[in-house]
Amino acid sequence: MTRRFLVTVIVTLSLTVSAAFASEAADHPIIGRFDGARLFHQEVSRFGQYTLTVGEEETVRVEGEVWMTLYNAPDDSSTFSVYSTYRSFLEAEGFEILLSYRPGDAPRGFLKEVYDRTRFANNRNLQASAPITNGSNSMAAYLAARRDDAGGTIYVSIAIAAGWYSYPQYKLDVVQTGGDRGRIVSTGTRTEPDTADAAPAPPREDPTADPVAPSADPVARSEAPRRLLSGSGSFRIRSGYAGFLFIDPAIAGVIGEQSGGDPIEVEAGNEGFKNVHGPFVEAAWFMNRNVGLTAEFSRLASDVSFTAGGVTYTSRNEMVLARAGLLSRMVGSDYPSTIGVGFSGGVAITSFVIEQQASGSHVYTRAEDVFPVLSGSAELVVPVVGFAALTAGFEYLFIPADKLEFRTDGTNNTMTFREPNLGGISLRIGLVAEF
Repeated sequence: MTRRFLVTVIVTLSLTVSAAFASEAADHPIIGRFDGARLFHQEVSRFGQYTLTVGEEETVRVEGEVWMTLYNAPDDSSTFSVYSTYRSFLEAEGFEILLSYRPGDAPRGFLKEVYDRTRFANNRNLQASAPITNGSNSMAAYLAARRDDAGGTIYVSIAIAAGWYSYPQYKLDVVQTGGDRGRIVSTGTRTEPDTADAAPAPPREDPTADPVAPSADPVARSEAPRRLLSGSGSFRIRSGYAGFLFIDPAIAGVIGEQSGGDPIEVEAGNEGFKNVHGPFVEAAWFMNRNVGLTAEFSRLASDVSFTAGGVTYTSRNEMVLARAGLLSRMVGSDYPSTIGVGFSGGVAITSFVIEQQASGSHVYTRAEDVFPVLSGSAELVVPVVGFAALTAGFEYLFIPADKLEFRTDGTNNTMTFREPNLGGISLRIGLVAEF
């Protein structure tokens, strides 16, 4: 048997990641970070406008010094622990709670509406917005609060989400009214001396911060019992299309046996196992940042032509696969793309219909069987917009089939093919939605 591998596959990937701010960042002096959280992005305005969400459809426009900071919560935290800790802290510090949604209580898409009213000026290629706007609705939480001080009023908004990464993330916004509006510097001869020293704007980034150390003024971590998955789980649906990469005969090129006759050698046609393709759909639950459980259904179909003993055979093949397994992935720290490797096992339900053509006659022979299947895969997932992403990868199917037994319609004749080659390497492309 001669197999021809005629296709060489080359995949080139290029990702561009935006550079981080050069200056250091700092926690707000009154409202610190959750213990162990890491500062990911920060924008500060000495005087600006801010739209505070205080109801499902109610907002308040305030002016003052505006701090907006995105934090990565610790891997072992949950959105509930972040929510409950900040609520307890705010109440203890004399803040009035204006709006409070526990995880799962917020209306669907609520955090996206909150973020759209108070967007970062630098979105960092969706890295600063996607964690909040595309997290899991079942884990989304929100707090809004205010406190009157001698120098003005302090407003706080905390949008807490999980599901984009395996750890929770939250956007902490603090607005202090009564701040310095700035001044116009005149170039005329009557310019008065500029005696006031304007306080420098707080820095923006924290590239040197210890990723696990708390800030100087942290919010104490809640000691409330955490759920098993600590709010870090995520659910993914992937759907796409797969096609075999190499020309590889399915039945041709093996030794066949016919009932009542001598064994014959089956010769592979030049076309071989061509046009093997079909759809697939996968559901995956990621227990943490790197490991998930997968379940997949897929269908592969093809036409095979070969010649044996002067008879032309046309085989229409269909295979339905049901599998479950494990997927391990690496998540980018600066860009939310992932590279994953998976292993799974299951069953392959096969159906073959062979049409034999000789001297103008047509005879149909059929075979159906169920085989075990093992597979290994490698994938790349790149976010496109919102919670949607593109995926591309390779999969190797190993189907240890010992034989296929065919029966001819209207007769007792049988034909057995030994060691049929049903597996192979396929290229898979598709779309991913992760919640």
